[in-house]
This record gives sequence, structure tokens and C-alpha cells, in this order.
Amino acid sequence: WELPEAGIEVKRGEPLLAAVKGERRMMFRSPVSGRVTARSPDASLSSDEDWLLRIEPSRLGAEVKSLSIAEEAGSWLTREVARFREFLIGGLELAPATLPDGGLPVEGVLYDLDERMWTAFETEFLTGSEDRE
Repeated sequence: WELPEAGIEVKRGEPLLAAVKGERRMMFRSPVSGRVTARSPDASLSSDEDWLLRIEPSRLGAEVKSLSIAEEAGSWLTREVARFREFLIGGLELAPATLPDGGLPVEGVLYDLDERMWTAFETEFLTGSEDRE
């Protein structure tokens, strides 16, 4: 992971961190405006602490309306998993034989995508996702 230093100011929707695998980078945008207060000591997420950054929000009152909270977050995640499965079915030759049974994609499936699908995933799921409900 490429993480920003603690103390920097970020704005909602701006590039915040990147996942890196070999030559590939996938950018993630900040969900809120604020100040990065901490970075995970284990950026590999291999420990029990499954977090990368802590952000102290500076405009939470104005931006909270755009965040999915509680049961809304669960519903959103369920829809996104289904949308991701459909994305894979539509773009991978083997996916129709393995996903329609309701199974989840294998862990790390993104790293095995070709350049076309990698770029399509970033565009479809990470760019402008704050506009989705």
C-alpha cells in the first residue's frame, strides 16, 4: 500500500491511498474531508487490525449525508458484492462457470485480472462511487 503521512489534510473524493501489486496501482479516494491522524503499523492488513488510515473529519456535518451508515452500509455492501460478481461474469471467460451458483469471488481475484479488466474495475467501482446509492 502507498499511504499518506499522518497530519496531511485530505478532501472528500481526492486520491488518498493506492494499492500496489507489481507494476499495477489502484487509487482509492477519500470518503471524507479531514486530517489523517494515524497510519496502520501493518499496512499489509495481515494482522487483526484491519484498517489502513484514521481520518479526523473536518466537514462531517456536510458530508455525512453521502455516507452509508449502519443497515444502509450493509445493504450497500450486499449490492456491491452482487455488482462485482456481475462485473466478473461479464468480463472473464471462466466466471460464468464458477460464479452463478452464488459463490463469492476468490480472495485476491483483482490481482489476476488483465489490464483491461483492472482498468474497468477501477473505473466502475472506484471512480465516482460517491455518486452511487
